Amino acid sequence: MNAEIRAENALMKLLENYSLDRITVKMISAEAGITRQTFYYHFLSKQKLAESCLKGRIRQIVRNNSQQNEAWLGVFRDLLQYAVRNRNILLNLYRSAWQDDFEKLIHAEFNDIMAAAVLSCAGRLKIPLTEENCVFVTKVYEHILAGIFIDCMENGLKTDAATVARRLQSVLGGMVERSLRSFQTVRGS
Repeated sequence: MNAEIRAENALMKLLENYSLDRITVKMISAEAGITRQTFYYHFLSKQKLAESCLKGRIRQIVRNNSQQNEAWLGVFRDLLQYAVRNRNILLNLYRSAWQDDFEKLIHAEFNDIMAAAVLSCAGRLKIPLTEENCVFVTKVYEHILAGIFIDCMENGLKTDAATVARRLQSVLGGMVERSLRSFQTVRGS
């Protein structure tokens, strides 16, 4: 196993019991069986390592859902289930000085997920969409998904992920398509 993967696994193991604030590069290096020099060769900081870990897990969930209809709903469901299964790890990331960066990362990842969903839906429906409108629709859904996810984090992930996902499906299922179709009828869009 290469040093990057070992460092990621070490951080995840340490996050089960410690907040990111309490974890040191020395602890990560010792847990991973690598030198501090090797750690810094691959990562600028423990925060960059945390970012790499979280992005990697989110992107794996995206890949696992890429073939289904309204994949973004599946991504949200699976990401929330991942968060509940790894509750201590994510709460120890979220409830640290890294919280603002955590929230920015969640927003950025949901923005990417929704941008792909909006463009795919517009293409499938053959709806011409200006870049400005694409950004607007993407941002609306990004804020909804990231907001719900962050609310779940703030509540300590005490919620049932499947219930939240079902509710979200009930409220938002088919909404991207309806949103895009509405741009065909609104003047000045």
